[in-house]
Amino acid sequence: MIKLSIIIPVYNEEPFLRRCLDSVYASDEVEIIVIDDGSTDDSWKICEEYIEKGFRVFRHLSNWGVSLTRNHGICEAHGKYITFLDSDDEMSEQGIKNMLYYAETTNIPVIQFNHSRYYQRTDVYVTKYKNPRGEYRYEKLPLLWCMVWNKIYLRSFIIENMISFKDRLPFGEDELFNLRCLKVQPSIYCVDELNIIKHFENQNSIVHTLNKDKILGQAEALTRLLREDCSDDFAELVRKVLAEHWASEPYKSNIRGGLS
Repeated sequence: MIKLSIIIPVYNEEPFLRRCLDSVYASDEVEIIVIDDGSTDDSWKICEEYIEKGFRVFRHLSNWGVSLTRNHGICEAHGKYITFLDSDDEMSEQGIKNMLYYAETTNIPVIQFNHSRYYQRTDVYVTKYKNPRGEYRYEKLPLLWCMVWNKIYLRSFIIENMISFKDRLPFGEDELFNLRCLKVQPSIYCVDELNIIKHFENQNSIVHTLNKDKILGQAEALTRLLREDCSDDFAELVRKVLAEHWASEPYKSNIRGGLS
């Protein structure tokens, strides 16, 4: 029985891809789903090498974007649980075992793990994000609650509630995905296990290249979410998220400062 599906979207990650794929393993309990999203470098050739290692490898002939690629991975997954790994990050073998242990012993469909962060895909240690163990509700969500690469999800919960990543959202797709999870299940369980995910800061990522259009797209998606039928507590959470974004430096400089 497959217990965990690890979904890895790939787009032009040739210099770092082997390091990522070598950090995970396929077994009777764990399937690795690698989807090359129309890479123009040699990422696809590297992906092909891992078919012999039991990885399930797919290829998009054009670039679908990370949201549709992750949705594709969810559709292909057979595991009881799913998790997402960025193609320039790493996940230890013991980390995978720990993820399964905590998923099987916790009755909440979304579980978050602490992680170590490293500078620009090197072994230069920057810091760690460490939330205390416990259940976090709307009132006080854990640090980095909006990310998907530091969580494990019950797949049936995702499928039955038709939760997916929004296509053509240039920024904030992780946050919107997790908000849709919280709309159904108003809590995240955080495990204070640290050495599961090794996350590398990418200075060329969307977070570091924000502009007016990306920020407005995120705000519009959150505003649409508010218009849906939802509880007062959930609506208050979304309004709080919007307010925090509006007060943030990226919003001030790109929107209120009039820059594009």
